Amino acid sequence: MSAPEQTVTHATRRWLHASALLSATVALMHLVIILAGPNAYVFFGASDLGVREAAGSWLPDVITAGLVLLVSIWAYYAAAAAGSVTRAPPLLSAGLWLIAGIYTLRGLGAVPEVLGVVHGSGNVPPRFVAFSVVSLMIGLVHLRGAVLRQRDLRRAPRSA
Repeated sequence: MSAPEQTVTHATRRWLHASALLSATVALMHLVIILAGPNAYVFFGASDLGVREAAGSWLPDVITAGLVLLVSIWAYYAAAAAGSVTRAPPLLSAGLWLIAGIYTLRGLGAVPEVLGVVHGSGNVPPRFVAFSVVSLMIGLVHLRGAVLRQRDLRRAPRSA
């Protein structure tokens, strides 16, 4: 464990481990989409990629593999912040805040989607609302981990 992560409390580590696990799950889900093929792209809201995949294009798989890599890196950042890896990535604190922000902003799309469904004016499939809510929840878990880590680091005694 690196010096800053030694000052992170057990409760903070739990939140950061949960963040890492959630991001790893999202990465795995995207890998399953690649393996499942065109229907999976359509189900998860990327129908244009599903059409391209069905036509034999490799582009949807390359794009999705990029997402697998990106979200795996996000899982690594959370695990590093929890002190579970020996080598911390660059800009760890900034990365945690950025990751939390991306998930949370993506998840805030649930607000107009839910309002549309409640008022009967929305043309969004309920599963898309669920995807947004899940993203919001993941974002809030990451955000909680980042907030607690920041608090712990501020409380830590300074070394000379």
